[in-house]
Amino acid sequence: MGLNLIRFATDPQYRAVKRWKWAKGDETLRFSVAIPPGGAVLDIGAYTGEYAEALAARGVGRIEAFEPVPDYAAACRARAARHPAIRVHEYGLADRDFRTRMTRDGLASSSYRNHGATIEAEFRDIAGILAALDLPEIALAKINIEGGEYAILPRLIETRLITRFAALLIQFHRIDSGSEAAYAAIAAGLGATHAPVWRYPFVWELWQRR
Repeated sequence: MGLNLIRFATDPQYRAVKRWKWAKGDETLRFSVAIPPGGAVLDIGAYTGEYAEALAARGVGRIEAFEPVPDYAAACRARAARHPAIRVHEYGLADRDFRTRMTRDGLASSSYRNHGATIEAEFRDIAGILAALDLPEIALAKINIEGGEYAILPRLIETRLITRFAALLIQFHRIDSGSEAAYAAIAAGLGATHAPVWRYPFVWELWQRR
């Protein structure tokens, strides 16, 4: 117990994870945004579709789920077969169009980490996808893409497309030594249009449009 208390006092990441668990964040805070009737949700980094399916079960009428790993995207499609509100896109979102190798490592799958088995995956520019999907307003975007947030969020801020998002549920990641500075820069940019509702740094945080 003593060692855990010391770690809680000295390790911000450990403290944030503990606070998240105490708040039962996975079951409560991730679903704290009220989606209006007809509101669209982007599930960016959908993995096997658990979050998208939970939103559909709660009555959300349009969920665009993006997952670049083929077998995870297939699992998403299996869930979508039970929920017509979910549409699955077998590619990731980024700041440009490209193909790359990425690790296949469950929830930690990433094109920003070099470990384990890799697959080839497709990524598309989020700006072009918003135009193609005709999405002038997004009620919520859930972003959990293992480092990709440092590409798509600046892209949205620079293009002012960020103003289309009523709420952003974001999991930031420590990818390298520059992650803390990148996080701070994005938070400063987001602050011009959105305000943080709650923050568990590098666990989950929610921003809502001002």
